Amino acid sequence: MQENKVYINQLLVGLTTVFGWMPSLVMLLMLCAAFFYGWSFMYEYPLSILVLVAMIVCSALGCIGLTSISWTLFVKAKLNPWFLSAGLLSYITIIGLGFYPGFVLLEFRIHWIESYFVHLPTSFYAYWLVVALNKK
Repeated sequence: MQENKVYINQLLVGLTTVFGWMPSLVMLLMLCAAFFYGWSFMYEYPLSILVLVAMIVCSALGCIGLTSISWTLFVKAKLNPWFLSAGLLSYITIIGLGFYPGFVLLEFRIHWIESYFVHLPTSFYAYWLVVALNKK
């Protein structure tokens, strides 16, 4: 019974690496690129740039939290739920803004690429946040 639990945990860590950590890292790089490319629009959309900076910070913290799970680089147990919740908040914001029709800088449709880069990492953030909160 204990061997099955270890096997399932390692399987979930591997799935998290492929379907959670890697898209999260790519999304963080895309957000940083969007910040540098969007710097010229700062005067037209100042609130959008502030939201983008907040999403970059939350995505970076979330990526650190998923890195600690995927690559077993242990962040302090008290900090990891905060990092995971920051990443989850960032992805919920991305989903909300992507489907909001008035936001011109980001637009989503239902497609497998958006599912891979947005919805799968969100589900892994939520799962590992629940696991981290139940460990206490």
